[in-house]
Amino acid sequence: MPYQIFDGVYNSFDEAGGSTQFFNSKVYLEKANERLLAAIAELAPVNDYVFAPFVAGLLMERGTLSVLDFGGGPGISYLTLKHSLVSFEGLTYHSLDDEEICAIGRRHFSDDEASRIFRDQVSNLDAHYDFVHFGSVLQYVDDLGNLLSMIKEKSPKYIAISDAMIGSERTFVTVQDYYGHKHPFRFYNRADMLAAFAAVGYELVVEIPHIPKIKGQTRFYDMSNLPTDCRTDRTYHLVFKVRG
Repeated sequence: MPYQIFDGVYNSFDEAGGSTQFFNSKVYLEKANERLLAAIAELAPVNDYVFAPFVAGLLMERGTLSVLDFGGGPGISYLTLKHSLVSFEGLTYHSLDDEEICAIGRRHFSDDEASRIFRDQVSNLDAHYDFVHFGSVLQYVDDLGNLLSMIKEKSPKYIAISDAMIGSERTFVTVQDYYGHKHPFRFYNRADMLAAFAAVGYELVVEIPHIPKIKGQTRFYDMSNLPTDCRTDRTYHLVFKVRG
């Protein structure tokens, strides 16, 4: 149960009383030191995508931005952008996914909005995108090299991967059970993933540890049934930038 730390409603600092000098108190300084030591030992993983803040930053810097959300689903990432940005001016956003997934999204958006968002065929994509996003999707791709070659033709400056499965010591394929539906699922060794992107001219510029919320809990799946070198306790958010 959440605990209470606030008390009272006032019109000014003077009326509320107390002092902001608590920043120099022994307890605050001890807590600051504890947080620093914890961060030195291991950076705390984030628990959500950083897609929206990254798009917002690029849009503010460039003024115009075209985004391809590969495997973007029924529009949840789009809604995150919509609720984060004050204005969509200058932003083009396309979500590419299966026809059935796009159909779910189209039912919940206006015809005009849906026509601007959803793409269910690669042939319907634009010739160029500034930024390509893979959200929890590359683990389901059998031929990563072929996919990246196709993406390279869109000449994005940045490619981001949310929830990249690169924590294991070696690249391998396992079987995932999704509510009774079993399917192949690939984990990548970090060096192998970076090599695949380097082969198409991209270098890693951002790497953020990530632990998703799974059934309301912030922890990764139990992988103790797999060999030691196939286990991980987290995934990562990665951003690549075109070289040169």
